[in-house]
Amino acid sequence: MWRIPAVALMLLFVAATCEELPCDDYVDYMCACHDADPGFDCEELELALEGADADLQDQCEIDLAEQEADDADAGLECEVGDTGE
Repeated sequence: MWRIPAVALMLLFVAATCEELPCDDYVDYMCACHDADPGFDCEELELALEGADADLQDQCEIDLAEQEADDADAGLECEVGDTGE
């Protein structure tokens, strides 16, 4: 039987929790690129997607791809920079 040292398990856990999630990417993009849009509230979006489950993460990935495509079609160029957080 294989035994995985506790340190290895801890490293796997840390790597998994530090992973950027699709909803985080979606919120970052929307807050950076659409914060000035009428009716858009970045804080509201952050709260709505905080702790999103796997199904919602999948939807965020789809929504981000669609929003980026719509923005490209509209000629909106926006880059989400690394905030160092």
